[in-house]
This record gives sequence, structure tokens and C-alpha cells, in this order.
Amino acid sequence: MQHKQRHIYIPTLLIIFLLIAIVLLWQFSEPEADAVFTSGEVMTLHGKVAENVTQGVDVDASSYLLLALDEGSVAKVEYHRGEADCENRVDGFSINKGQSIEVRGVATSQDTVSTCDSKGFYIR
Repeated sequence: MQHKQRHIYIPTLLIIFLLIAIVLLWQFSEPEADAVFTSGEVMTLHGKVAENVTQGVDVDASSYLLLALDEGSVAKVEYHRGEADCENRVDGFSINKGQSIEVRGVATSQDTVSTCDSKGFYIR
């Protein structure tokens, strides 16, 4: 009788372990910025907000949006630079996940667009 119980517990524990691993991987995964831009290029982007990252803003970290672009890639949209100068103060803190937006800004790296460098840039 004890031998049969051990055979039942091993598959059950294995299934529980696998379910926990899947949940943890899913929970900690976030979209990765995979768009490819040319630094200095001014552009207009359209898409849905995948995440509004504001962690560390209380200690002067930058804040940005992960934007799922209409063509399928993901871009990082910086709207607050923390301690660094930001000529154009765009209120990105009120933008919510799932919201469809248009962004006008300048590419600062191959996956990031910033609205900070000109008063002509926006998020709407």
C-alpha cells in the first residue's frame, strides 16, 4: 500500500513543480523592445501601451512606455529622464496599459524614442 502511494505522489509533485515554473516564467516575462531605429531620426509611432514603467521615479530614474507598435514590434518611449534635463515635460504617468496612442519623438537608440528633446514632440 505504501509503495502505491509513493508512485502517486511523484507524478503529482512533478506536475505541481512544472505548473509553478510556468507561472513564474509567465509572470516575470515582459515584452522586449525589438524595434530598430536610427539614432537622431524624428518619427511618429502608433500602437498600444504594453506597460508604463515608472519604477524608481521617486529616486530620479527615467520613466518610459513599452509600446506594441501597429506593425508588430515593441518600442521603448521615454517621456521622463529622472535627474537629466527633459525640455518637453509630457505627462506620461497618466497613460494606462492597453491605451492606443500616437508618439512623436526622436530615436535615441535602436529601440528607444524620446519625447524629451523638443517641445514639438508629444504623446496623444
